[in-house]
Amino acid sequence: MIEALTRGIKLGGITNSLVKTEIAEIKSSANFCVPLKSGAGSESKPLVIVGDLIKRGTVIGAPSDETSGFVYSPCSGAVVSIKDKVNSLGENCLNVEIEPSHKDSLLYFRPLENHDNNNLFGRLIESGSFDNWGQRYPSYHKYINPNTIGARTIIVKLFDSDPYCVSNLKIAEQYAKEVALGALCYFKVGVAVKLIFVGSKAVSKATNQKIYDAILDEINKSDMKTNQVSFVTVSKVYPNDEDHLLTKKVLKKTISISVPVSDKGIFIENAQTCLNFYRAVFDNLPTTEAVYTIAGNNLKNQGVYLVKNGLVPQNVFASVDIKNKELFRQYSIGGTFNGISQCDTSVGLPLSVSTLFSNKWNEENFKERDCINCGRCNARCPIKLSPMMIDNFAINKDFARAKRYGVLSCIDCGVCSYVCPAKRHLSQRISDTAQAIKQRRTM
Repeated sequence: MIEALTRGIKLGGITNSLVKTEIAEIKSSANFCVPLKSGAGSESKPLVIVGDLIKRGTVIGAPSDETSGFVYSPCSGAVVSIKDKVNSLGENCLNVEIEPSHKDSLLYFRPLENHDNNNLFGRLIESGSFDNWGQRYPSYHKYINPNTIGARTIIVKLFDSDPYCVSNLKIAEQYAKEVALGALCYFKVGVAVKLIFVGSKAVSKATNQKIYDAILDEINKSDMKTNQVSFVTVSKVYPNDEDHLLTKKVLKKTISISVPVSDKGIFIENAQTCLNFYRAVFDNLPTTEAVYTIAGNNLKNQGVYLVKNGLVPQNVFASVDIKNKELFRQYSIGGTFNGISQCDTSVGLPLSVSTLFSNKWNEENFKERDCINCGRCNARCPIKLSPMMIDNFAINKDFARAKRYGVLSCIDCGVCSYVCPAKRHLSQRISDTAQAIKQRRTM
């Protein structure tokens, strides 16, 4: 069932089965292909060479600037290649291929002597954690923002608005204590005055209450004042967990889409990043895995899985079992709306996404046809742009008019392409045009 809503799309059915699953682990003895670029930031610098024998948790990449992060080996083994190739998000970067050994040993961080702001911030940088929404920068990136003004607020998302993703919900259910303590660490690093946990109205009241009670139990053990923490629920309607839209929902604040919400003292985390920070601080563990929702009508064992950094999709799909291999041609990484379509199953999966999706191949779904001027893209755009007009300017490389029509305000949600009956590649062209303008390749 597909139901069109004012602010995005809601798909029914499949999520009901996913919310009942528990987080499982995908194990693999095949080689890992770890990308040294995992999101919008720069590529990390390789710290290993071919032939190195390494342990799980060994640093294999270091930040090259403030937009890149530390990268850690997901397994013990030998470095067999370091090659420049396209990663699963469609970008060229160095990939470190590691052949796992039968004997696995782990390198830990040194324990923190105290949890003051400086030590916690240093550990956040070390952690290797990445945001897995929006522009997908390293988790520490927003906390070095020199433009921050106003009282600081930490918002923690306990849900994903993508209708096929339940990763953050399952983390919040199974690791409520860790999420709470990780959020408190962000609270200290951000020198914040408010901490707000945001759940979904699509989840039962009993489930939300259970999560909130478990989180509150941990917070009550800390020195945080009760009036500094709150819990709210919002509709699970895509894309209302985007930073600006969530800020408007939760804080009733409208911030220009051209301004990062962190400039206004609002730092948005989710259950995954809180879990990563907890493990880095309390378990002394680097981030080497992420929780993925793996779904689609061509997969038998849909569910929520721990996926190690650099695990190749061919091993993932072997684990979850493809229903019809003849109709398996491609998969989407990063969401049903704004995910990147891939057909190469040998590229490594990154830490900066939380969804892997594969439907049975239908060639008609990929045939782009002429615009029929139905206006659905305009009606569904959550920030009230005119995708139809901007796409026309993009095709004609009229960058000046595209800019005047707000192309730089696009949040890359992908709703316009999703609802388009002509299967126009609106989102991709609009995104490419915005990037061209931002990189000053045009006027």
